[in-house]
Amino acid sequence: MEPVAMNGTLSLVDAAEREWDAVVIGAGPAGCLAARGIAERNRSVLLVESKAFPRPKVCGGCLNENSLSTLREAGAMPYIDDLGPVPLTGFCLAAGGRNATLSLPGGVAVSRAAMDAALARAAVDSGAEFLPETTAAVGDVSEDCRSIRLESHGESRDVSARIVVAATGLSGRSLSRLEGFQSEEEADSRIGVEATISEFPAFYGPGVIFMAVASGGYVGLTRVEDGRLNVAAAVDAAAMRGAGGPAAACRQILEDVGFPYAKGMPEAEWRGTMKLTRRTARRAGERLFLVGDAAGYVEPFTGEGMAWALAGGSTVVPFVEKGLVDWRPDLAREWEQHYTRLIQNRQWMCRCLAQGLRRSWLVRTAVPALARMPWLARPIITRLNRDANKSRGESAAARLSTSSRIEAPH
Repeated sequence: MEPVAMNGTLSLVDAAEREWDAVVIGAGPAGCLAARGIAERNRSVLLVESKAFPRPKVCGGCLNENSLSTLREAGAMPYIDDLGPVPLTGFCLAAGGRNATLSLPGGVAVSRAAMDAALARAAVDSGAEFLPETTAAVGDVSEDCRSIRLESHGESRDVSARIVVAATGLSGRSLSRLEGFQSEEEADSRIGVEATISEFPAFYGPGVIFMAVASGGYVGLTRVEDGRLNVAAAVDAAAMRGAGGPAAACRQILEDVGFPYAKGMPEAEWRGTMKLTRRTARRAGERLFLVGDAAGYVEPFTGEGMAWALAGGSTVVPFVEKGLVDWRPDLAREWEQHYTRLIQNRQWMCRCLAQGLRRSWLVRTAVPALARMPWLARPIITRLNRDANKSRGESAAARLSTSSRIEAPH
C-alpha cells in the first residue's frame, strides 16, 4: 500500500492562538505514541513535525515482537495492520562467505514512510492536532508553561505548553538552546544509511531479515509492505569514504559475505544519519521530557531501535499527566530513573552486539556455529523480542500511571 499523505489539521497561526497542555516535537514512533496517549486523556496536544508526510527515514523497517506488543497496548496496531506489513519469520546472518538462518518469534517489516504516517493518523484520531513542515525550538519556562518557537515556510510564531515532549531524533536541534541537553556522539560510532529499491535479486524473499557483516560495517535487507527491498546499513565513516559513497560501501559488504548485489542500489535515493551512537546528559527538565532517539541511542539490531522509541513514547504518558495535574521537580528525576530501567538497561545488549559485529573474526567464527546449532542464538532473540513493559521498568510507570488517573479539568 502506498503511504497516504498526512496533512496538517491546523495552521501555524491557529496553533499560536491556542494554549496547549502538551506540545510533542517529532512525529516518529515515539512522538506519535506519546501524542496519542496524552490526547486520549482529554488533553490538548499539538504534534509538530519538521517534514511533510509521508516522508522516508533511515531505518531498517522492522518491528519486533517487543514493538508489536507496545503498539497493541496503545491501541495503534490496527493502523499498522491496515498497511499490510510483511510478517517476519527468519533472520539470515552472513559473514566470510558463510551464513546461518535463525527463526524469529514474530515481527513485521514496514516502511517508515507508511508507518509514521499511520501513527500520526492514530494520534489525530485520538484528538491530537498535527502541524507538519514546521521546526520547533524549545525555550524557557515562564510560570507554569514552556515556550516553543515554531517556524514554517518563512513564518514564525511562539506557542506555550504546560509540558513539552521532545521526540526530535538524533540531531536534538530543537533543544539546542537549553543547557545540558546537547547530545554527544561516540567517536567510533558508525553512520547510518538507507535506501528502498525496486530492482533486486529474487534471493531476497519476503519474511526474512538478511544481515551481511564485514569489517567495514553491516547491511540489513528486508522486503517491506509495497514489495520493495529496504536496505539499511551501519558503516564506518572511513569505509564509506574509501568506497566512494553508501551504495558502493554496501556493495563491498554484500560481496564480502556472498550475498547478491542489487542492481538498483547505485541509482537509489540514499539517506544518511549523523553518527548513530549518541548520549545526552539529561533526559528531562522542568516541564520537559525526552523520548526516542533524542534521549540517547546505540546501534540497534533487528527492530530494537523502534522498540525503544515506542516504549518511551508509550510510557511517558503517565508522567506527562502527572505533571499536568501537579508539576513537581521530582518528576524529571523519576523519568530519568524510569528511562534507565526500561530502555537504557536494554541497550547494553545492542551495544555488546554492535561491538561484536566489529570483530570480523568473531562473527566468522560464530556464523558456522549458529548454522549447526541455531538454538545458541535463542536467548538473545528471546531477550530482544521480550516485551519491554514487562521488564524491570514496568513497576515505576505502573505505579505512576495509577496515581495519575485524574479526569482532566476543562
